[in-house]
Amino acid sequence: MNTSPAFSYHLLVNSPYGLLPLDSTREHLPLPAGPESLPTGLSCGPYLRALKDFFSRSSHDSLRSVLSLYMDSTAPLDEIRRVDIISEKHGAVYQVARVRVSLGDRNVSFVVNTAVKPEQKAFLETEYVLLHELHERFGLPWLPRPLLKGEAACTDSEGRPATLSMFVAEWFEGYQEFHLSREKDGDGYLIKVWGDKEGDHFLDAEKTRSLYRRAAAILTSYLDTETLCQVYPWHHAAGDFVVRTDGDDVQVRMVTARDYRCLLPCQPGPDEKIIGIIHFFVNLTLRMRLDRLDGVGSPVWAASDSLDGVVSGFLDSWHLKALADPRLPGPDEVLGLFRSFSPDEWKSLAEVVVQHGMVERDEGRFLEGLTETHALELADVLRSSSRVFCP
Repeated sequence: MNTSPAFSYHLLVNSPYGLLPLDSTREHLPLPAGPESLPTGLSCGPYLRALKDFFSRSSHDSLRSVLSLYMDSTAPLDEIRRVDIISEKHGAVYQVARVRVSLGDRNVSFVVNTAVKPEQKAFLETEYVLLHELHERFGLPWLPRPLLKGEAACTDSEGRPATLSMFVAEWFEGYQEFHLSREKDGDGYLIKVWGDKEGDHFLDAEKTRSLYRRAAAILTSYLDTETLCQVYPWHHAAGDFVVRTDGDDVQVRMVTARDYRCLLPCQPGPDEKIIGIIHFFVNLTLRMRLDRLDGVGSPVWAASDSLDGVVSGFLDSWHLKALADPRLPGPDEVLGLFRSFSPDEWKSLAEVVVQHGMVERDEGRFLEGLTETHALELADVLRSSSRVFCP
């Protein structure tokens, strides 16, 4: 009696022209690397087949394990109609694939982060553990849930054996990467959301403000007010945040947590926590404005309008933290403190914080040239804020 499942695996490559099947013309294409990383040494064909082998071996045990986390029980194989494994993205640390399962009357997607080099594998192990810890501690939905970890045998572009380390995590369905870009014939930078079926599109001013507000609130929500540890590093250029727009509604998620640490050079004492709060806030306002043109070009800087959203997002999350912990200063008190700083004081703070928060080699000089303007614009936004928080 034939008990083989009826579904099949389809290997696909995401491209500017949409999803393309793996064929002889794409079999030996090298997987791209991020702007500051070395070539992976992998080709599309062996990479995608290694992922297929991981999910299909042992009677599709890994596939069923992941699906069971989306359902009340292990998914029966006879409900699966098709499994697409899609090479999606290639960054400085991981290769990113998406697995899309057609299951009954719905589709279920999850992400597979893979690493081949030893230093990449170390990052991968750290992030898998950290995502578990952040979900258990904060119970927030802004980061992907880690689901499964494993390895798969592969061959590199020279035919030599290699081992892919990977972890499987939640895929934020309907969310897209975004970057600062230029409209055709435009002078300034606008947020361009990378499209799927509907193509790329720019956000208007109100949706842009909402995007920055939600992203800033997410980072603030994961700040440990005791140790002043935070999710860091992150970078818009790496696509670390994604956005979904439904009409006027804007939702944002963060797709990675590479580390969790305090950026201050020394741990502040109990009476010095406000120093850490100020440090976090300054770094947040600086880095929220920083991107690379279309994600891969030269460093670019968001307009001052973005600061209203960033400040509001910080205060949104701080309000919740202060409600949960009466020892913390309330948002009105924090806002009053921030308003007491002069532009020159903000500039001095920014010059120090830039050095503590460096992520990419070429960004220090770029940011240092903007600290004076940033300080003036930040002081102006803080003065004009009309937020009032009620107990």
